Amino acid sequence: MNKLDSNRIEEIFPPVLFLMLGAFITIFYFAVHGDNLVSSDSAADLILARVLCRDGGFLSKNWFYSTELLTFDTQFIFKPCYALFPNDWHKARLLAHSILMVIYLASMIWMIKVSKIGPKGLWAVAMCAFPIGYGYVITMSWSWCYTAYFVLGFLTFGLLFILFRNPDKKIIFIVLLIIVSFFSGMRTIRAIMQINLPVLAAAVLLLLFRHFKGLLRIDGSKIRNIDKPFLKYSIIMLVASLAGYVYNSVFLLRNYHYFSQNDESFWQPFSIHSILKVISDMIASYGWHEKTMILSLEGISSCFALLLGVTTTVSVFLLLFKYTKHLTDNEYIIVLYTFINIIISVFVFAHCDIYAIWHWANLNPFGYLCLAIAVKYLCINFKPLQKMRYGIIFGALIFFVSLSWLIGPYFGPGKMDNDTLIPVINWLEENGYDRGVATFWNSNVTTELSDGRIEMWTVRNIEKMNIYEWLQETSHSKLPDGNIFVLINKKEYETLGPEIEDYIVYQCPDFTVLAFGENTDYASIITGSYIGK
Repeated sequence: MNKLDSNRIEEIFPPVLFLMLGAFITIFYFAVHGDNLVSSDSAADLILARVLCRDGGFLSKNWFYSTELLTFDTQFIFKPCYALFPNDWHKARLLAHSILMVIYLASMIWMIKVSKIGPKGLWAVAMCAFPIGYGYVITMSWSWCYTAYFVLGFLTFGLLFILFRNPDKKIIFIVLLIIVSFFSGMRTIRAIMQINLPVLAAAVLLLLFRHFKGLLRIDGSKIRNIDKPFLKYSIIMLVASLAGYVYNSVFLLRNYHYFSQNDESFWQPFSIHSILKVISDMIASYGWHEKTMILSLEGISSCFALLLGVTTTVSVFLLLFKYTKHLTDNEYIIVLYTFINIIISVFVFAHCDIYAIWHWANLNPFGYLCLAIAVKYLCINFKPLQKMRYGIIFGALIFFVSLSWLIGPYFGPGKMDNDTLIPVINWLEENGYDRGVATFWNSNVTTELSDGRIEMWTVRNIEKMNIYEWLQETSHSKLPDGNIFVLINKKEYETLGPEIEDYIVYQCPDFTVLAFGENTDYASIITGSYIGK
């Protein structure tokens, strides 16, 4: 083995080691504590998988989807995993999560390989394998519901980089790019906003840099020879993604049941305060803990997480505005795309009425990529860094921050609501209850944690007992008859009057179970007792 091969292995080994460690920690933690981490949102994936195994296909007309057909693509994984373990939903989910993690990380590694970023890019993949930050943990590490966003994004950039390098094979890869973009559009308008629009904006900027370099005094390092093909491909991608969105929002909406974000999203008043708030959320998304003791493990790790968030954000700006001349075309596109994505996301998140901090999880992998690119050139330009074992120190830091989330106030053992719900489910099964009604956050999760033995109907609220057409079978459009139990939480119980006391069969501090026999109008009893608070 020559010295070059030895150096390359030495450079690749640490990030690969930490990547494997992160993947193992995430999957092992879910294997041990997964029942505590399941929510009614994520439980819908396995309930839908059961419907699809029963009815056939990968789309169901007997299902109320959420917004657009968001669970369509992941059912290629969840359905066969459920078929393997129909009576053990924990194993089915664990297998599905493991497969989705492999697909996610493998697609990112493939993009890094074709982009020629080099071994430093593997550190970004390693960071994505660890559970870091509230938003990233709940959308990826525990539920993998954003997997399609990431995979489609990585495939998009990988295909673009191949097209730039192999123009003689462009027909094949353009067709693949169109297919990927079409599916991106089917993933809702958010995928277009965070993949296709920033790519088009980056291509337009590159073209403007070339045509107005004299007038704007553009640095020559920002002028790239790929501006025209990049613009052409980005327009093709946008058209294909819009076609996918139209197909989803117009044609599929006629045959399947789901809410369209066209009808759900509204602009809010323009606000500088909101802009600063979502920027703070973006930086905090890299692992900041709130409401923790300053000198606790979580409190100390928050300082490192804040440093990670600030460093990652700053690296994007430094690479784009100061060290552009060092970047290859592919690296420049990734950095420019990330910068534009940040600008678009800040504006939209600050002024859209549908926003949560976990929406920033979509940007974390590209933030890590920019950080890895910055480290790469720091090591080239500053010779002392080449001799430092920065990788081991960096990996230890990743492990420390992720550890704080595993044992911290959000996801540590005993910290989730399911700790108090699981005994209730066990009691229901022991006493022969198999059909029930509950509001959303207590409904689907009860079905999953009972391995499907308890079938639940979801109502929008207890005071009206109206069916919620969201993530449940369409056959549940009416309340069930017969021997039924109603599961209510502490807050819901406090809104009901004494009329329900005769129907209580189980009660604990957090939950109450009401049981009703045949021919009992339980909906009228419950709604009639509503006193409101």
